[in-house]
Amino acid sequence: MPFESLQARSKYDTPSHKDGGQGVPADLNYKVYLRHPGYSDTGNILLALPALDHSQGGIHHETARIA
Repeated sequence: MPFESLQARSKYDTPSHKDGGQGVPADLNYKVYLRHPGYSDTGNILLALPALDHSQGGIHHETARIA
């Protein structure tokens, strides 16, 4: 069985924040929890993400949706 040659694409650019990271909160203890609505509050956390979009906690809706 012959093998086909595969060509890898070039790497992506390193992602960067529009303001150079100056707007990222220093306190990364804020978290956003994505929870399953069908389970009790004690066992329904599906995903925990750092809340980087706002110093009081929060996350961009599309970021959460994609995650």
